[in-house]
This record gives sequence, C-alpha cells and structure tokens, in this order.
Amino acid sequence: MQIDDQPPAHLQIDQDLTHEERQWKAERISRVIMLLIATAGLLGLLGRGPLSYTSVRSADGTIEVRYHRFERALASSDLVVSVKPPTDQTPLAIWIDQEYLGTVKLERITPEPNWSEVHADRVVLYFDAGPEGAVISLRQQALGPGLPQAQLGIEAGSSVSFRQIVYP
Repeated sequence: MQIDDQPPAHLQIDQDLTHEERQWKAERISRVIMLLIATAGLLGLLGRGPLSYTSVRSADGTIEVRYHRFERALASSDLVVSVKPPTDQTPLAIWIDQEYLGTVKLERITPEPNWSEVHADRVVLYFDAGPEGAVISLRQQALGPGLPQAQLGIEAGSSVSFRQIVYP
C-alpha cells in the first residue's frame, strides 16, 4: 500500500499541506518566544528577580550602593547606601546628583538626615555615623521610563555611578 500526500478522491477534502506546515512552524516559534519571555520575567530581566539586584562599590571600598538594575515606572524601590569606616567626616555627608533626582521621587530616607543642602548639581544629606559606618536606605519611585544614570558619593571622598533600566 502506498501512502499518498493527497486524500482519496472520494473524500473530497481540501488541504494545503504547505500552509499547514508554515502554521505549525509559526506555532513552535511562538511557544519558544513565550517561554523566553516567561523565563526572563522569572529571572528578573523584566522587573524584580535574582538578576535585577546588583551593587556597585567605590574603588577604595568605602561606599557601596545596592539597587535594582531593572525598574518599572511609578514603582517604589530602595537604594541602599553602605558607608564603611574609615570616614573622618562628622557628620557624614552623602551627595546625590540633581540629574538623577530629576528622574525619581524620593519617598523616604532611613534614617532621616539631620539636615540637607541643595546645590546646583547635587543634593547633600548629612547623617550621624558611628565607628562602624552607616547604612542609609533611600526609598524612591521612578517617574518615567528611560535609562537614568546616577552618581552618588561621600562629600570630599569616594563616589560611584550606576545606570538603571526603567520600563514603562
């Protein structure tokens, strides 16, 4: 018995095997794309997840910033700034550049700074720091999508810069 690509004439079934094979191929490609998007989401490439968290440290190791590499616009997140001794500043003065502050809204700073100063290019926050250093949490909200670059540092000391990806 010979298998034929065409149906027997008495069944009168219209089929286009080329079209069906293209459709099956498109379905397989779509499934792979959906799987890749789901995996990227679970890993944190589209928001929160293990690949989203990162940190940057100054060359001398006195300041480290932990942050989310991938953000969503209008979603809150934390920048955690760790300052290690030795710091001869009393009080400790941390600065953040104005350009970055134009892309985020600061919701809360923990602990609260003793006072702050606004300059043309940066905002300086003054904190009490103990001999072990200080850990400062800045709760922020990205105002819109983009690729904001942040610069942050210790007044008259080390600084770090980093970039975030903010999705709509």
